[in-house]
Parts: sequence; C-alpha cells; structure tokens
Amino acid sequence: MGTVVTILIFQLDVGTLRTSIGITSRMFSECVDKNIPARHPSNKNLCDIVDIAVDAYVPPGDALLEIGGVDVPVGPGSTYPMVFIANSIVLKVIELQLKEGMIPEVRKSGNLKGGLERSKALFDDKYYYRIKHY
Repeated sequence: MGTVVTILIFQLDVGTLRTSIGITSRMFSECVDKNIPARHPSNKNLCDIVDIAVDAYVPPGDALLEIGGVDVPVGPGSTYPMVFIANSIVLKVIELQLKEGMIPEVRKSGNLKGGLERSKALFDDKYYYRIKHY
C-alpha cells in the first residue's frame, strides 16, 4: 500500500539519523501487481524500505464487504487501524520521552480554552516555516 510519494519521501530521508516507521499492510502490498502506474518504479513496497514496518493487516483491495448488486468489494478498512496505530506510536513516544526526563511538546485542542495559544507558543517558531498553508 506504499504509494509512490510515500516511498519517495522515505528514499529522500535515507542516511539521516532518524528511524523510519511505516504503517502498511504486507498482505495488500504483496498482492499488488508489478509495474502498475500506482506503484513506485522500483516496485518496492513501503515495508521493504522503512526501518520498522507495522502491519495493519488490511486485505488486498482495501475493501471489507461484498454487497449484492455491486461487482467489487466495498468498504475501505485501512483508515481506522492505521490511524489507531499512528496515534498509539505517538502515545508511546510521549511515554518514552517522559521516562528519559524530556518534556513532550503536546498540543491542546484548539476547541478548548487556551488551546490555540498553547499550540502557537510551542510550535509556531519551530515549525511555522514548514507549513505552506497555515
């Protein structure tokens, strides 16, 4: 399920001191035909190029249901497990930072009093230049 853009980003980051983590589905990736337009020209899958691959076990085609009258399965199943996995990784990183004596930079919802001010104080000076449509 690694798209061309995702794989290009990981390839650009090779050689840095960062550890790359990819959330994908090996079962899905291994079923995708080689040399189709949606694949990276190398035919590599995301799980083949990241340091840590987390498998979301999404079935090939990313469709979970068969509905009478529809000739292909429907109902994407990748969104929830992948978002849950990504958020779980964030929570674990926060725990590890605290264990190391670091103070995690955590956003507060902009819907709560003081949320926007907190986020701006924590992130604007450091990351504003990276966000093109802020």
